[in-house]
Parts: sequence; structure tokens; C-alpha cells
Amino acid sequence: MATLAHSALLVSAICTALSCFLSMLTMAGHLIQTRHRALKAYTIRIILMVPVYSLETLGAMLVPEAAVVLAVFRSAYEAFALFSFVQLMLAYLSVMGPSQGHGATGVIW
Repeated sequence: MATLAHSALLVSAICTALSCFLSMLTMAGHLIQTRHRALKAYTIRIILMVPVYSLETLGAMLVPEAAVVLAVFRSAYEAFALFSFVQLMLAYLSVMGPSQGHGATGVIW
């Protein structure tokens, strides 16, 4: 008979697999639909947050001794994703800006 820990691990593995699968579908959709190259890269980096978080959680459940190292990796990727979000907003403004009459760069300062 399965214990509570085994049941939690099974549910975590199923949810991790589902989140990774859905993230891959979302990334494929963005790669197909988005035309601007920089927007694609930044968007993919942000979408990768979901698999990173879910794999970190599953890894911490499987190997509790590695939880601190995995949390550091997750935090580093989170900082990278936040940086990518800012870059995405700046790239989006520069792509959309000139049609709005905001000058050559499209950034309003």
C-alpha cells in the first residue's frame, strides 16, 4: 500500500509532466506565431519558468538533500526571467513605438 509520501510524489510527477508538456505546446505556438526574433527569445525564456519551477519541486521531493542547491538554481533562473521580461517590454516598445509617433526608437523617456 502506498504511503502519503509516495502518493505526493506521484501527484507531483504527474503535475510536472503535464506542466512541461503544456509549456512545450505554448512555446511551439509562440515559435510559429511570433515574427519578431527578439520577442520570440524573450517569451520562450519567460515560459521556461514553469518547467524550471516544477522540475525543481520534483527534484527537491526526490532528493531532499539537494533542495538548497535546486532552490539557488531556481532563484537564479527567476532573476534571468525577470531580466528577460524587462528586455521583452523594451523590445516590444521599440517594435510598436514608431507607428505610434514616439520617434525612431519608440521608447518614451
